[in-house]
Amino acid sequence: MVDVAAVRGWVESSRYSSLLDYVKNEMSFNVGDEPVSEILFKHDVNKLVLADMSIQELSETANRNVDFCKYLAAKFSIIKGAENEQEGGGQDDKILEELPFYRNFLNLHLIEFYILSVRPGFLDVYLKSIRIPNSKKYSAQLKSAFALND
Repeated sequence: MVDVAAVRGWVESSRYSSLLDYVKNEMSFNVGDEPVSEILFKHDVNKLVLADMSIQELSETANRNVDFCKYLAAKFSIIKGAENEQEGGGQDDKILEELPFYRNFLNLHLIEFYILSVRPGFLDVYLKSIRIPNSKKYSAQLKSAFALND
């Protein structure tokens, strides 16, 4: 069973740290050093439960760091400029300050990558279960980013 302690242990593991370092170096992501809050780990647990995934499956997915990084780059390129649609907003955001990613930010992307790799037919169900606005469009964007890896 996945719980907060398991997710925290995963994010603090050498395997996750290795992937995070690889992604930061390859994509120049700014990732903060501050500890991840309990609530963010709870969100990760919820997503893993809804995806019917284990920490072991996350770890195995993380072993594909080159493919994962290509997917992540394609995903960020495809969704760039469509942030308001995914957040459900209709107005342009006014950016006051761009903060670094939290250390656990790769979990969401690893879950999506795993689903696209192993159970692509489940993606739409998963996105609806985590309440992504405009989930069909987002699903199409993710599938498009994943297809660029083939």
